[in-house]
Amino acid sequence: MLKTGFALLLICLANFSQAATLVYNVQGYTMDQGRRVSFVALEYEDGVITRLHHSADTVVGSAATERIDGEGATCCPA
Repeated sequence: MLKTGFALLLICLANFSQAATLVYNVQGYTMDQGRRVSFVALEYEDGVITRLHHSADTVVGSAATERIDGEGATCCPA
């Protein structure tokens, strides 16, 4: 599982020249001021995470031009 999450993170950050990219269908976890934050999707642009989606409902309205299905993988961005 860790290997899959790491591979997904590399895929997410590998293509910096694209417009916004959405990685959805993930079990995501990150830290914010010492608190664990869960998310189901993230958007990034130019190698920078620009938005975390905490609900699948908000993913539908994303304007990201590229979409990557995380296939339920664990995603732990640094």
